[in-house]
Amino acid sequence: MPSFQDTFAQKQQSSLAPARVNEQLAPGLDPLLDLRQTFGNQAMRELVEAETQGAPMRGSGLLHADAVPGTKNAPAPQGPAPQTPAPQAPASPKPAPQAPASPRPAAPSGLALDRTRTRLGEVEQGTTATHMQVLLNAKIKAQEITSFSVKGVQGGSAAEVFLLMAIYRLGKRPRWGTEIDLVTAIGWPAKPADLPPQGLVTLRIDAQGAASAELVAAGGTPPVPQVTIVDGSARLTTEFGFAGVSGWNGRPDAAAEISIVLAALELLRRQAPQDVAALRGVELIRVSALGGETAGEYSPGSQTRTATLKLADRAFDTRNQVQFFGGGPGSPPVSAPFQTVLHEVGHAVSKELLRAAMEAKRSALSAQEAVRQTMATHSAGIEAALAEAKKRRKLQKFMNEQVVEQKKREEASTLADRRVGQATDALNATMVSPDIARPSKERAAAMKGQAATALTNALTAWQKLPDPEKKSSEDWVKALEATAAAITAFATDTVGVPGLEDVAIKSAADRNRRLDALRRPSPRHPAIALLQPAVQAQDAWLLAERILNRAELRTRRLQKFVDLVTTHKIPRFTEYAHTNWQVEPEEFFAEAYSLWLVDPHFLKTNWRVVYDFFQNGEYRK
Repeated sequence: MPSFQDTFAQKQQSSLAPARVNEQLAPGLDPLLDLRQTFGNQAMRELVEAETQGAPMRGSGLLHADAVPGTKNAPAPQGPAPQTPAPQAPASPKPAPQAPASPRPAAPSGLALDRTRTRLGEVEQGTTATHMQVLLNAKIKAQEITSFSVKGVQGGSAAEVFLLMAIYRLGKRPRWGTEIDLVTAIGWPAKPADLPPQGLVTLRIDAQGAASAELVAAGGTPPVPQVTIVDGSARLTTEFGFAGVSGWNGRPDAAAEISIVLAALELLRRQAPQDVAALRGVELIRVSALGGETAGEYSPGSQTRTATLKLADRAFDTRNQVQFFGGGPGSPPVSAPFQTVLHEVGHAVSKELLRAAMEAKRSALSAQEAVRQTMATHSAGIEAALAEAKKRRKLQKFMNEQVVEQKKREEASTLADRRVGQATDALNATMVSPDIARPSKERAAAMKGQAATALTNALTAWQKLPDPEKKSSEDWVKALEATAAAITAFATDTVGVPGLEDVAIKSAADRNRRLDALRRPSPRHPAIALLQPAVQAQDAWLLAERILNRAELRTRRLQKFVDLVTTHKIPRFTEYAHTNWQVEPEEFFAEAYSLWLVDPHFLKTNWRVVYDFFQNGEYRK
């Protein structure tokens, strides 16, 4: 499968599948990148798993850190690895000979950050750097890599061997143009029952296939200062402005988790103190799950709901002891949960002005409602007050007072209405103009028409099938019709009914399950060919409606980032950002923002224009 870098370089030349349309979806969104064309798909995960979780290779080892270059001409290994000391690297090694490679399209200069959870497995005792050089030279000959080197370890050390093994196991063409940061073994255990020594290792393979492994630090990620649940919660509310901290009581690792959250936010305060305000008034909530693989979720709230930042079990997954972030100059290494927490902070920053405007409008609406209640209360009691004035023979005085009071009430009502209008204008000012969403709106309308036509034509053809074949495919047909209804409900919603998008997505998934149920016993059932165009048209329509839904609600702060990405043709350099870009470009903003905080060296080295966007404060303007 193509590598991250292949995808970046070829995205403008990619051919479209029949169900896709080559037209602009929304300003700044590349129509060639969708969920079916990601650089981190299942095929790559299976490749990584096969390479990294297989049985240990007999006689295989690793290579050297003071830049030991790979060579192509060493003899192939015969039998077990020789038990001889590894040679020391020369002070100024010559570059390794380059294996002839097939022509490759020009690729962007930066690396993609591979965040696959990767375990490298064991290395057999007695493996040497000499043997690893032979194996790696074979990889060069096979054009899996073009050169190799290691950094940060002593020649002949066990750490050298383990770093070379990392290159050997991960050195594949699909990984060209990537960086991966691993917490992994860098030596053998002192005793059989002991755990092996760990280290922080960064493995890079550039766009030309040059592979390097660097030992960033021995040991795991630095521990964070520990606090109690009570003290940590108090600091989160008093120092960072959270409205409340809940959901941790009774959890076995609650104190350790709150300590991580606090440490991540301390990093935020050091690196971007101006963004702490985006968390004020937000409810921080610990939950067990958020659906699927979601680790965190930020919501700016609404006119009736408070903003929330939720963290699920997956955010603190104890199984994820194999990743770290940072490690370069100015980027001290941190554990994986830091990035999760700060990714959600990125969402809060992206919507900071929107949330402030929403809260201002909520306050204005509350004041307007209070005025209306006052007027209603007065109207309800006016008859009794009038009767009392007549009884006391003070009708004229009462009427004069009512004129004055009525004027005050009208003025208060006018002022409350004006403030609601001003708050509405201020809220709209945080959002993009309708022009931004117009292309998406036009495309959604076109996709709706095509889906309706495709369904009508499919059903007409289906009706002509023999009764047994209609009967056996009837469930699938009903699911097709139900999906059309669900997408229509989502597309025509004007009041923001919660969950309609999820209903449409689930309906499409149920439609596909019913198709699978039909296909299993009858792979060539005639209904499949007849109705498949309707399925493709529905998928295109649903995607277009989802894109439109997000485009209409995009903040100006996010649009500035989208414009940056499209102007500079910046690839989405994490799998998560790539996968979500078309529907939710805000995920790329949050990914880039969090990397600016946890690994500024990576961002500055590979994607300088993105680094400058955050470092110079452009994202806040």
